[in-house]
Amino acid sequence: MLYNNKKDEMYGYWLHNIEEIGNKTREKLLEEFITEQELYQAKISKIEMFLTKQQLLSFEKSRESWNVEKNYETIQQKSIRFLSIRHMEYPEELRTIPDPPMGIYVKGKLPNSKAIRVAVIGARNCSNYGKAVAEEFVEALASKQIQVISGMAYGIDGISQRKCLKLKSSTFAVLGSGVEVCYPSENIDLYHMILENEQCGILSELPPYYKPKPQFFAMRNRIISGLSDVVLVIEAKSKSGTLITVDMALEQGREVFAVPGRVLDALSFGCNKLIDQGAQIAYDPNVFLERLFELFPDKAEYHKKGIIKNLHRKTSNFDRHAQVKNVSQLQILEELELKPLIVEDLYQLLSEKSLCESLSTLFQELLELQLMELIYCKQGLYFLKQ
Repeated sequence: MLYNNKKDEMYGYWLHNIEEIGNKTREKLLEEFITEQELYQAKISKIEMFLTKQQLLSFEKSRESWNVEKNYETIQQKSIRFLSIRHMEYPEELRTIPDPPMGIYVKGKLPNSKAIRVAVIGARNCSNYGKAVAEEFVEALASKQIQVISGMAYGIDGISQRKCLKLKSSTFAVLGSGVEVCYPSENIDLYHMILENEQCGILSELPPYYKPKPQFFAMRNRIISGLSDVVLVIEAKSKSGTLITVDMALEQGREVFAVPGRVLDALSFGCNKLIDQGAQIAYDPNVFLERLFELFPDKAEYHKKGIIKNLHRKTSNFDRHAQVKNVSQLQILEELELKPLIVEDLYQLLSEKSLCESLSTLFQELLELQLMELIYCKQGLYFLKQ
């Protein structure tokens, strides 16, 4: 039975905050009682069969001490909404995943179920290449107002969400803490930018002031993938939290795409392995857009009906990378993205990575890149062409 009224929302908030009672137990209780308010008012004899002794004590203590209306008003004053799984506005996509959250807290907006939603995830300690690729893909998604969901973490998550906001596109952060706790604290500016944008939002299944714990991030990840139609992975090590999210996405029946990377780069092992195991390859942002519209034709119509600008881009870093012939040329471009370099410095950087055998080999690579009009040389310095 679904509801859409303040009273049931208040009692749902109460149930979600009883210590010792987790999702599975809440689910059993809600199968037996029509509303959370009915559960709150039920005699103990009707409840004790569903709870352990410790849970029963916690339940009774909560009923005695919890001021349902006052506590609910407290979160409303913080512009926080609590949506029980029984609430009509609770995201339908989450209801159908294994182990759905029995309630979520929302500051701002929820993702639009009519729109295509892409979870953009990846390495926290990403490379310059990963940053460039993330921004290129997000630019393509933003051009069609495709919504981006991520975890507001360091690296690919935060980079993707900042780019969305810069392009005035919608993004949603799912936290491994309560919605009143910004983690990592260094992303406090991003946290506030998301809340200041009326088309964006911050979500969590944890009570508002819960601090992050390691186990909360795996819980968080299933919501990121559950709210999304597609998961896009940009850089991941062979063992990482990113791949845990991918496992959850596959269990939920979501599409998974991975950006290929350099064979010798540890940050690419995870993505390359995903592609080897059957993930779809995301090698170009525009091709990725086309694939999304093929996968979700009904939602594609929604995006095509909107007032959407076409994606007109200069030759981008991603396009450049697609033209190169080998790993050493790719590394040269990545080094020159940071600053112009003389040939000796380039040789040292590539030699440290075992990517260049000799100066003569390097000069040959530089000549080819110049012929492709990707770099140029001026007064002994090599520059990346803009």
